[in-house]
Order: sequence, then C-alpha cells, then structure tokens
Amino acid sequence: MPAYNLDTAEAFARHARRALEEDEDASLPTLQVALYNARVSLEMTLKALLEKAGMPVGSIRARNHHLRSLLNDLGTCQVKLQIGEQVRLVAATGARALEMSFHGAVLTVGWVIDAEDHEASRFPNGIRYAQPSEIKDYPPAAVVAAAYRLLEWAREHWDDITWSPTQ
Repeated sequence: MPAYNLDTAEAFARHARRALEEDEDASLPTLQVALYNARVSLEMTLKALLEKAGMPVGSIRARNHHLRSLLNDLGTCQVKLQIGEQVRLVAATGARALEMSFHGAVLTVGWVIDAEDHEASRFPNGIRYAQPSEIKDYPPAAVVAAAYRLLEWAREHWDDITWSPTQ
C-alpha cells in the first residue's frame, strides 16, 4: 500500500477551498487554515508523485516538509509528452512552470512553492504556529489554486511518471 496518495492531497485542497468559501469575511484564522491545508496538499501531491515514480519512500520522507526540495526531486522524474505526432519522455520539471490565473495575474506552481525563498513564512511551522497576522505568503486562494493545478497535472501523468535518479 502506498504511503502517499492523491486522494489525501485532494482532501486537503478541498478543505482549504471550503474554508475560504464558508468564511465570507476571510478572517485571519480562516486564511491561516486555508493556507496551511493548501500547502499540505502541495506536499502530499509531490510526495505521491515521487513515490509513484519509484523514488524510495525513505528518501521522500528525508525531505520532511521542504516543498522546494520535493519539487526539485520531481525534476529527476520523467513523464510522457506528446510532441507533434510522437510521444517522448521528458523531465518532469514542467510541473514547476504550471500556470494558474489569480486576479488577472499569472502565477506558476514553482513561484508559489519557492515563496519561502522570498521571505514567506516557512511551511509548516511558520504557518501552523504563527499568529495569523504574522504570516507572509501568497494569498491563500492563490496557494489553493496552485494545489489544484498540481493535482490536475499529477492525475494527467500518474500512469506514466518514472524516476530517473541519474538524470
């Protein structure tokens, strides 16, 4: 039985979205919960992809909650991509460039995940234990959008992702 799965990742994303929808005033604690759950969803999706690709679970667990490292590890995987009439194996680094629209701006999954490198609160403790007013990050709705976009990509490549540690 797998240690990680996309259904769990999707449940966290769904709870994050629901929290934002149910609190029309978007109170700070609600924003904190939504942001935390969306980032857990990103983490679980990355870990599920890596495990499905064949990366040893021990290596995945060694990354703890460091989303950027997990995303970098995904770059050592390959997925099938149709290029013209041919299907080729390409590096899964394309996941970093997955785009979503947010209030007229275009964000990428990579930018959202790399936010910690640009003074955003460190996941998970910088979100979970911080006072809501002290948390720095993208708006929770943008992180929720990134979680859903990565989940969509994961489902698209679920059956063809492979791990290539020498890549």
